[in-house]
Amino acid sequence: MSKADMSRLVLGTAQLGMSYGIANQAGRPEQKLVDEIVAASWRSGGRDFDTAQAYGESETVLGKSLRNLDLTKKARIISKPHPELDLLQPGSMEEAIRKSLDNLGIEKFYGYMLHKEDFLPSWGKGIEEQAGKIRAHGLTEKIGISVYSPEMAVRAVETDGIDLIQLPSNLFDRRFEESGAFEKAQERGKTIYVRSVFLQGLMFMDSENLPEHMKFAAPFIEKLGTLVNKSGLTIQELALGYAAKAYPQAKILVGAELPQQMNENIVSFSCDFPEELVAEVKTIFNNVPRKLVNPVLWT
Repeated sequence: MSKADMSRLVLGTAQLGMSYGIANQAGRPEQKLVDEIVAASWRSGGRDFDTAQAYGESETVLGKSLRNLDLTKKARIISKPHPELDLLQPGSMEEAIRKSLDNLGIEKFYGYMLHKEDFLPSWGKGIEEQAGKIRAHGLTEKIGISVYSPEMAVRAVETDGIDLIQLPSNLFDRRFEESGAFEKAQERGKTIYVRSVFLQGLMFMDSENLPEHMKFAAPFIEKLGTLVNKSGLTIQELALGYAAKAYPQAKILVGAELPQQMNENIVSFSCDFPEELVAEVKTIFNNVPRKLVNPVLWT
């Protein structure tokens, strides 16, 4: 795969600042491992790194890595203010962004995203003005928002002043594809960042060893296992290969708590994923219950 294509792979750093994901067994990595993960991403062609105030020590740890690897001035960083912050309070966004810039030891963000879609209805009530100010003060190049519903994804794409939209999408969850959000974003020159390609690690779990409250997911994990056997691809290759082909204009976020996982992500993203397999995935997983694709409903 070409270098330009690999630049679509974005390192999400939630796992670098805290234990994250239903299948996480390694816990939060040591700084030395974080440096190796960041270095692997950079070597592959990845230039974007996604973090947030709510990801534990993520901003500080990532900032340290960038300094250790001499990438502070080269990397494109996206962060988000804490989701509980009252963004309608004048000056709150600027205070938050300056704190994050300080944590990371950088002068400017590539992108700064509102951390939840609940802020979107208040966009015109003061949040847009605050976002305009941090951009005018040279603190960020682009403004974005992280959403979890297709309706809000489309609304964000159609909102002037929002450049980046982060949303969850994967071979189990195709609600955002069906909403037309990807095509609309391309038409309007906006960039989509796709998170949750492994559905928070659920895809890697054994259907027989699921926690009691997740047993409902077993039939879909078994279908995925059948597809693994039939296609000869790993779960990682299926998930990332599908994302690479099905959302051709989007950036794809991956996390890792070990360097080996990051290297596997890189190889999987560049795997030879047949075009007909995209159609097959859409047929097999065409009727997945909402409870499965929305982790908020798992507990």
